[in-house]
Amino acid sequence: MSRYMIRRVLQAIPTLFVVTVVSFLLLHLVPGGPAEVLLGNKATPALIARLNRSLGLDRPLYVQYGIWLWRLLHGNLGYAYSYHQTVLSLIGENLPRTLLLVVTAFLISHILAVLIGVYQASRRNSAADHLLTALAYFFYAMPTFWLGVVAVSVFAVQLRWLPAGGFDSAFSSSPTLGSTLRHLVLPAGVLVVVTVAGWSRYMRAAMSEALVQDYIRTARAKGVSRA
Repeated sequence: MSRYMIRRVLQAIPTLFVVTVVSFLLLHLVPGGPAEVLLGNKATPALIARLNRSLGLDRPLYVQYGIWLWRLLHGNLGYAYSYHQTVLSLIGENLPRTLLLVVTAFLISHILAVLIGVYQASRRNSAADHLLTALAYFFYAMPTFWLGVVAVSVFAVQLRWLPAGGFDSAFSSSPTLGSTLRHLVLPAGVLVVVTVAGWSRYMRAAMSEALVQDYIRTARAKGVSRA
């Protein structure tokens, strides 16, 4: 087992190296360069040259890559100039909200997937089974970002039932539970719908296979009801 883990880690090193090189080069493929993008409308040749010197962007690419990789390996993810704070602090600030969203969607989607999969397996080839199967394939093939845009357009913009964005109430520094839940419904709902569509198919297949096992047939022969 330890040899397998070591071999897999060694095999991942070249892949990670290529990923870092591509990610680094993408920053320099931006039209005008990173300095012009950061300066925006204020960009002038003098300001661009000054910013390139201060950020080390006037050095050779291999030197820049070495510095960038060294900082990355030491946990320095850079500075978000749009937010005027480090990327690491920005991640730490939003991580609790992300975890709340992901954990909520994960729990709800897996509970629903189990219930739907068991229901379909126990009623195979029924009208309800065919309908749920069609809906599962429909939402499974739907891009998550597109479904999110549609959900915001319908429930937030047109019907105005839910907030269109954000997480906290705009009028409260300490949001209430109700405000948190209202902001959680749309993003969590989209993730739940997409996740349930895939997991319910696995649950249906697993449950269908279990229902034809010998011990199930024996139990039914002895009078055990389907319920």
